[in-house]
Amino acid sequence: TYDLGHTSMIGSKSGKVIGVEVKVKKCRICDHAKNKGVPPRIHDCQVNHTGSAKLMEAAGTVDLLKDMAKKGKNICKLVGDEDSTTIARARKEVSSQIEKLSDKNHLRKNIGKALISLQSKFKSMTTMVKDSIVKNVNYAIDQNQGDATALEKAMKACYEHPFGNHDFCGDWCKSSTDPTYKHKNLPYGKDLN
Repeated sequence: TYDLGHTSMIGSKSGKVIGVEVKVKKCRICDHAKNKGVPPRIHDCQVNHTGSAKLMEAAGTVDLLKDMAKKGKNICKLVGDEDSTTIARARKEVSSQIEKLSDKNHLRKNIGKALISLQSKFKSMTTMVKDSIVKNVNYAIDQNQGDATALEKAMKACYEHPFGNHDFCGDWCKSSTDPTYKHKNLPYGKDLN
């Protein structure tokens, strides 16, 4: 078999795998028989998915959620990538109450990709500026885990601080105590504009 999609469910408290779903879209034996115009030989066909390969993750997640519900385990939060298809399908087919949380690694990658896409539009978005913003985002995420209010404020600082607005900065920013403050990671130490 080939064209596999793999979805894992990991417990938030245990950190252990609590479920795995593998989706298979094609079978070589069935495809070979179809190409020859003959019925496939008796085999253990594993095909369990039709439709696009992109939907395999969503289908696998829904199957895992339904399986957990059958076992009396109702999942109320999903942490994952920024794929809106998965959460939309889970809410439609399992429970509209499921909350979507972002995985910090995917969030970091998506912010980096968004900044890279800005580089083609704005020449001031140099690699140095991009790296500075990504570094601040990484600090904000790492230092404010479990505190949504502090994380929100820190994320605002990530895009206000480089422009000289320090209203959202924490103790890490020396602008309030040093009138000659210069940015360490921005061109010439100056605010962006």
